[in-house]
Amino acid sequence: MDEARSVRDGLRAVAILNCADPGESSTDNLEAAAAVGDVPQFEYLATSIRRRKAFANAAGAGLSVLEQKPMDKKAVEELNALVAALF
Repeated sequence: MDEARSVRDGLRAVAILNCADPGESSTDNLEAAAAVGDVPQFEYLATSIRRRKAFANAAGAGLSVLEQKPMDKKAVEELNALVAALF
């Protein structure tokens, strides 16, 4: 990241937890977030994508969870929260 930023000023690099445990206060999630927080080149976004069957089912059908029917409300909320945090 340091090298990339030397040629592209203001480059933003973010990290999120992907396939995070469904529990909000999972020890694994907290430890992973803390480890990412120790890397100064990355901005940690607390918006996690949790391990949900909807993501695998949608990907298997070549779709996003936003397109998949029936819609998994929690998966859609997570993806929308990530988009909002990025943009």
